[in-house]
Amino acid sequence: MMKTQLSITSEAIDEHFLITERETSVSVGAVIVFQGIVRNMEDGVPINAIDYESFNEMACHQFELIFEDINRQWPIESVRLVHRIGVVPVNEPSLW
Repeated sequence: MMKTQLSITSEAIDEHFLITERETSVSVGAVIVFQGIVRNMEDGVPINAIDYESFNEMACHQFELIFEDINRQWPIESVRLVHRIGVVPVNEPSLW
């Protein structure tokens, strides 16, 4: 069974902490990291930030469905997802 960890937070995403405290087993041959970064343009209009909102109960449910689908399709040991809510400035991660 795939291990999952989901965090929805209004705090800045601490990438260094997430990388240094990750747990991997000796059977893992690769670690993949994806970051969703706030861009400085949206539909050709300059922006300074994005304000993310979340209905946490629904978001957690939807992410659990995604995790279940991943677990059925691929031999992945673990998934950790951090999604930031609130105002996220340009060039900062909103998803990790």
